[in-house]
Amino acid sequence: MGEDKVANLPTTDSPEEPAAGRRLEGRLEGLEGRASLVVAGDGEHRAALEACTAELGLGAAVTFLGRCDAGRVRALLASCRALVVPSTYEGMPLVVLEAMEVGVPIVASAVSGIPEVVVGGETGWLVPSEDPAALAAALAAVLADPAEARRRGAAGRRRLDRRFRPHHAARRWLAAVAPPGRAAAPAPPVPPPAPPPGGTQ
Repeated sequence: MGEDKVANLPTTDSPEEPAAGRRLEGRLEGLEGRASLVVAGDGEHRAALEACTAELGLGAAVTFLGRCDAGRVRALLASCRALVVPSTYEGMPLVVLEAMEVGVPIVASAVSGIPEVVVGGETGWLVPSEDPAALAAALAAVLADPAEARRRGAAGRRRLDRRFRPHHAARRWLAAVAPPGRAAAPAPPVPPPAPPPGGTQ
């Protein structure tokens, strides 16, 4: 098997990011040669994280891509074994839905809105926030059992189709704003299912 990739697409600039990144990257030392981490996105802590990566000697295993357009993000996700979202706080990150769209499993902190979308043990791995050991263990599980990672990725795609397409959101919104005692207006027509995405590496 060749080297596997996991992707991190940061959505916030938390003040804790450099310290958390140092702890996680230290744990990644055991995976060096087996996997690489690709960080897509930018922010005020990028320089500190790059310095931390160099200090730990992980330059060959961690790549910082900077800002990426939507097409590149989709291609990156499709080429990776997992999306990593180690947030300390979050809303409901769109990138999680983007990964589910291409059948990629999620490894994420169980914070804020993420557990509403990601089901631990079913569509991905949920770990406590700011727990590098648990996060590293989840990433090791992804790499150790590719079939299980693919199963969870496929389950995530089905969950997206069942619950998080725009017509589902429209139906829930119409039901929420309908006057008491009156049926909600009909939701927009359901589009045909999208073709299944290509397999991940």
